[in-house]
Amino acid sequence: MNPPRVTRPRVVRCETVEDEDGVPRPDSPPHPLADFDSDDEEDIEPELEEELLTRVELNSEELLEEIFQAEDAHRGTYPLNITCLSLSKNSTIPDGRLTEDAMNTIRAHNFKVNVDQGSREYAKMKRAFPQLRDLPSLAELQASITFISGIKPVKYDCCTNSCCCFLGSYADLDACPYCSEARLDSRGRPRAVFEYIPLIPRLQALFADKKTCEELLYRANCHKRTTISDVFDSLSYRRLCQCHVRVDGEIFSHRHFDQPFDIAMGLSADGVCPFKNRKATC
Repeated sequence: MNPPRVTRPRVVRCETVEDEDGVPRPDSPPHPLADFDSDDEEDIEPELEEELLTRVELNSEELLEEIFQAEDAHRGTYPLNITCLSLSKNSTIPDGRLTEDAMNTIRAHNFKVNVDQGSREYAKMKRAFPQLRDLPSLAELQASITFISGIKPVKYDCCTNSCCCFLGSYADLDACPYCSEARLDSRGRPRAVFEYIPLIPRLQALFADKKTCEELLYRANCHKRTTISDVFDSLSYRRLCQCHVRVDGEIFSHRHFDQPFDIAMGLSADGVCPFKNRKATC
C-alpha cells in the first residue's frame, strides 16, 4: 500500500490584491501567495489540459456533515462572497457527493496546483476563456478549499531569505540574526510567512473518508509473516509493539500501536548541501 501523501510546508510572500485592471485595492488585506512572479517575465496564457483537472472524490458523509454544521454556525458572517461554490446542503446530491459546481471549484484548485500556475496567469484565465466567467478569484478559491478541507494552516513570520523562522528564541526579533533583513515591511506586515499545516488535523481528515480509512487499517489487519515484505514485518516495529509507551519518563499501560486506528508514522528529511562540493551533505 502506498503511504498517504503528505503536503510539505511552504514559504510564501504577501502580495496586495489587484482588480481586473491591475490596480491595487487599498481596502483589501494582503493574501499570502506561493507564487514568485518576476516583473520581467512574459505573461503566459496556459492551456487548459483536461487530463490535469484531477477529479477529487469527497464522498464521506461524516465530513460533509461537519461542513454543514460549521456553515450553520458561521452563516451570515463569512467574509467572502463565494459565487462559484456555495457551501450549503444544496451543494450535495442524494448520494452524498458534492455538486458539479463544487467539484468544478475543486478541479480549478487542482489544476492551478498541478501546473504550478502563477497568480497573474490564473487571474487572466477569465479573459482568455470567456466560458470561465464564473471562475472565482484566487482569494475566493483558496478560502473555498480551506473551508471544505476543514484544515487551517498556522502562520509564522520568517526571514525573507528563509534563514530562520521568528519563533522560540527568535520570536521577539525585528530582523534576521543571520542576514539582518528586516522582519516587517514599511506597513508593519511580515515580509515572508511560513505556513504550517498541523499534522493531527491532517491525520483526522484521512479517517473521514471511508476508502482511505480502510487503507489505513492495513497495519492492524496484515497477517504475521515469516518473511519481510514491508515495514510492519521489521524487527524494530515488532519490538515497539511489545513495549509500553513512555513519555517524559512516565510509563503508560498501553503499548505502541495496540489499537487498530493507531498510526505508525515515520519521519524522513532530505539532505542539505551547504557547500559547493556536492559530495558533502548534512
